[in-house]
Amino acid sequence: MLVRHAGKRPAVLLDFLAPNLSSRRANSTDVGTGSVKPLPKKTWSHVASVLPSFRSSDSKILLSNINERVQSIRARPSELDMDAFAFNRHMTALQKALQARDVATAWSRWKVMKNLKLLHFIGPSETEGCSRLIADICYLGSTLPWDERAKDALEEMAMFFGVRRSTEALKACLVVHIQRGDAAAVLSLYQRFIRRPWKYLSKHESVEEDSPKEVQEETDTALASTSPSYLVSILPRSHDILLAAITAHAMQNDFTAAIHTVLDSPYHFYRSAKAAIWCRKTSTALLVSRSQSLKAHITNLAASRSGKELKLFYDSVIEGFSDEYPWLAIDQSKVSHTRPVWMSGFSWHNFLQVFLQQNMMDMAEKAWDDMIRFGQRPTVHIWTALMNGVAELRGVDRALVIWDAMLADGVRPNSAAYVSIISALLKERRLDDAVNKFNEYREGRLLDEESNVPELVFNAMLHGYLNHSRTDDARDLLAYMKEHGPKPETITYNTFLAYYHKCRNYKAISATLQTIASEGLQGDVFTFSTLLCSLLQIIDRQEAIDRTNRIMDKHGVKPNVATYSAIIASLVEERSEANLRAALDLLRAMEEDGNADVHPNVVTYTNILTAIHRWPGLDPQLAEDYTDYISKRMRKRKVAFNKVTYNILIKACLANPEPQGLQKALQYYRRMSHTGVPLTGDTWHILLRGLLERGDVALANELVSEMENSDVTISTALKGLADEVKRRASWKATSGPKAYF
Repeated sequence: MLVRHAGKRPAVLLDFLAPNLSSRRANSTDVGTGSVKPLPKKTWSHVASVLPSFRSSDSKILLSNINERVQSIRARPSELDMDAFAFNRHMTALQKALQARDVATAWSRWKVMKNLKLLHFIGPSETEGCSRLIADICYLGSTLPWDERAKDALEEMAMFFGVRRSTEALKACLVVHIQRGDAAAVLSLYQRFIRRPWKYLSKHESVEEDSPKEVQEETDTALASTSPSYLVSILPRSHDILLAAITAHAMQNDFTAAIHTVLDSPYHFYRSAKAAIWCRKTSTALLVSRSQSLKAHITNLAASRSGKELKLFYDSVIEGFSDEYPWLAIDQSKVSHTRPVWMSGFSWHNFLQVFLQQNMMDMAEKAWDDMIRFGQRPTVHIWTALMNGVAELRGVDRALVIWDAMLADGVRPNSAAYVSIISALLKERRLDDAVNKFNEYREGRLLDEESNVPELVFNAMLHGYLNHSRTDDARDLLAYMKEHGPKPETITYNTFLAYYHKCRNYKAISATLQTIASEGLQGDVFTFSTLLCSLLQIIDRQEAIDRTNRIMDKHGVKPNVATYSAIIASLVEERSEANLRAALDLLRAMEEDGNADVHPNVVTYTNILTAIHRWPGLDPQLAEDYTDYISKRMRKRKVAFNKVTYNILIKACLANPEPQGLQKALQYYRRMSHTGVPLTGDTWHILLRGLLERGDVALANELVSEMENSDVTISTALKGLADEVKRRASWKATSGPKAYF
């Protein structure tokens, strides 16, 4: 893997050298900051006057005076008029010279306009037209000797139009240099260009941006920024500028310089030979240099359940440690000019955690071995991630082996590590062993005090006592916390509320709520949703809702749409018709409330619909009635389904094993097409993955054909999923009936 490109020297190819081979363009416009001096405030010093009385006999004299004044004004051309006349004359001459490919005349006109300060009059249409004319000159003359003065003139004009977001001329200049093998000229022009001051636009001025149908996930969206000023600086939108610079570095075999160029660049690029390989690697380096962006990318790959893509991405990161493409250091102290990016412990933790969550034990072992091999000592957070994953996949005994290995390595456990091992023991009903670990924690012999959060460990032990119906032990531990600390928090009492709700101990629920108030704590969404669910078991729905609202008011909690939406979500999760009706009653109360902050939004309605569609035992007719009711309420309040809503609902429907789940998912899919909601890659991924998990391979294969005939941008991960569908469909077709058993 690490040397698979050794000895290969693929030809350099840019996507904009062959326009028909590439249909994608840059997906974002980076926004920088700019500062401009505010215009001086205009003041007026009109002399106060009194209007004379008007007599009809003076009308002829008045009209004569007005005509004389108008004619005198017309006779004296203003400065602005003179500038406009000059601009029109020189601009027309410039355009004609460019059309005739007469660079000398065009440059002469350009210098005149520059001296007369007329260049700022050039508008968007002239900018676009001139830029394309210059590009034509460059391409037509690329095989001929290029006069140095003509080259300088064309580059100067190209940069001027480039900063005004028309980069055709600039790209043409760069392409000519690449075709002539002049990498130094490419890099010189690139550096001169990115150092130019950008055009400033008012933030109220519309800016047309390219927006591809599916943004590549590896794009680091955190690079985009907005100006706090009332004016914003607009960067040209073409990613090809950066791609040309990367190509020049590839021509010079200077990979380190390519890495630094990407890290310092305001642009992103797409893949386009040798330059394409470098683009992928520099893009990976950019992600790793921003740990939060790296985490988001890994999480997205895991969410798409693309183990192959996750493995390939990890391998591309680890290649950064190699000598063939060196850019990655093992820690911050090893950062150098040739290895400007370092792999943090946080990043190792994220990879290990995701591999274990995806049950990719082979990759988890590889990541662990790589980490040790390259010299990264596992931190307590990395050990904890390993314990969590192994306990889930292999059981608590294996997790205890890892615990002992951590101690043998000289790493002191923190509170999160204790929570991990105690929770694993409790999950396997080993309460006594969990108590022993908890007592060990309280003694503090092994504890890393610097990262100690005792509330986490005490709450985990309380949860364990209550789950094992050891209520006396739980109350004793709570009393200890009140006296010696850590002080109980709302989450502590929520643990008791959940237990009392399960046991239907309504007196204990009431007493716990009073304790929360008396200790100066404030209930949260979990507190009040648990209360409402409990009240629904003993009193009328409306009374339960009213009483919950009164208690929220006593606790000083102001209900808003987020609070109510969360309570509704909690209600419908219990999958009882009484709770579902209560959720609809609460929804109706939100709609009728005079406070606009309480009115339901798309999230509120989506929570209810999601619960209905996920509910496998719900009567189909009842589910249809409730769905129609919610849809009508949304239409009445003009709350529209968006792409995210459709994705959530399709996923919920496909998770329901009943036939109506599949039927409803397909209805939502067809409705997206009919209502103009874009079907992007994430929607296709949800559909295909959900159908595969249901075993509906034939239908999934039909949808793959629809997807491939659509205009959606198919990412690598989505293509891999589509190929998996085709393989399964082909196997079923050739295996006969046995494939269905």
